Formats: sequence, C-alpha cells, structure tokens
Amino acid sequence: MKKKLKKLKSFLTPKLYLSSKENLQEIEGGYGPKIWVLARSFYYHKLVKLPEHIKGKKRINLLNLQIQTISPFEHVGSYTHWSEQGVSVWFWDQQQIEKKIIENNLKVKDVTIIPETALYPCLKEGLRIIQCLEGYEAQLWDNKQLLTSRWWPSFPEEDTWIQFLRSLGSYGSQQPYFYPEKAEKLSFLEKSWVRQRYIAGGFTLDLLLTKEAFILFFTLLFIPFFYEFGKIYHYQKLEKQFEKE
Repeated sequence: MKKKLKKLKSFLTPKLYLSSKENLQEIEGGYGPKIWVLARSFYYHKLVKLPEHIKGKKRINLLNLQIQTISPFEHVGSYTHWSEQGVSVWFWDQQQIEKKIIENNLKVKDVTIIPETALYPCLKEGLRIIQCLEGYEAQLWDNKQLLTSRWWPSFPEEDTWIQFLRSLGSYGSQQPYFYPEKAEKLSFLEKSWVRQRYIAGGFTLDLLLTKEAFILFFTLLFIPFFYEFGKIYHYQKLEKQFEKE
C-alpha cells in the first residue's frame, strides 16, 4: 500500500517552471498542477492592514480594492498571505507574465503563478538577505510575518544597505546594525508557510499551500475514476474466467 501511495504521490507531483527575466528553467514533476514560480525581479511586496470589523467576503473585496490602488499596473496579478498582523501582498504585471507563459506554449488557465518568496522558509524575526532566482532580496520579519522587503539586481553595497535600514523607520532602529557579508541561499520548501483565504459556502477558509494539499486535491478528484476503473477491471477478469470454464 505504501509503495502505491508513493507512486501516486510521484505521479501527482507538481511541475515547476522557474521564471526569471533571463531564462526559464523547467523542473520535471508528475501530472500534478503546473506551478509558474516568479522571480523576485517581477513583483513587489506590500503589507496591507485591513479594519478588523470588516469580515468574510467584504474583507476579501476590500483587499482586492487595496491591491488595485497600490498597483501601478493596468492588469495586476497578486498572491496573498493572511495573518494576524495583516495581509502580505505580492503583485505583478499580469499581462507581462501571461505573455511569457503563452510564449512557452502553456495555457494561462492551466498554470498557478506563485512568487518565489512564498516558497522559501520564513524567518521568525529579524533581518536577512537571500539569493533569489536572479538578484537579491532583503527582508524584515516579525513573528513569521514578512513586514517589508527590497530587491536589488546585484548584491547591495554598504551605503545602499544603510539606506534600506533607514527606510524601515522604527522597525529598522530596533534592529542591531550589521552589513551582511553574503546572502543566504535557500531551497524551496515542501510545505509553504503561506496561508491563503477563500470563501466557500459562506465560510472563510484559510488554507496552507503545500505540495501535499495539491496531491490530496487531485487524489480526491480521481477517486471516482479509479473506483470505476477498478470495477471494469474486475468485471473483465470475471468474464475471462467464465470464458475459460
């Protein structure tokens, strides 16, 4: 049984497309969902705080309005993480990304777009700088919430780093000064820390994006198919037995 589940997991593993401005790297997977991983150079990050008294669908609608307000793009794409401290919003030029997807012989409707930041391990608190698919991202974290970030195409000089610290305001003044000697090189997580919010049947659902969640979804989707296939296979075996008799 364990071997069958392992094979099923491998069969439904997502296929990743690592998209940077310079190239596209395909990481072979199974027949699970197609994940278009956006390099940090394509998107912006903003922590949005919403009024606590607005709940449910109205809260999500208000966030969508906020995204339209902060975005400089005519057609904006976004990805969100909900927490007690606010909503982390990553947003990008949707037309530009869709064009790249189509150029690589994929259908936009078949692809899930995820910013690379959401696939790296989060930090409990403090400052760090990480190496991205291209360039470098400085991040400020508090209680596993990304408060703010800054991207550079090359490793920042010390004066550039100091300007970033000053831009953090009171948060920056609380951090001990350091100039990083090098960036952290992180690997993608099996389980993402990002919690997305959906409305289903009048209920608000916060769901973690994980590879296991994708596999579970597709397993449930295919259970009726496997059940019917099993019945057909069983009947065919019985017919063959009767023919021999």
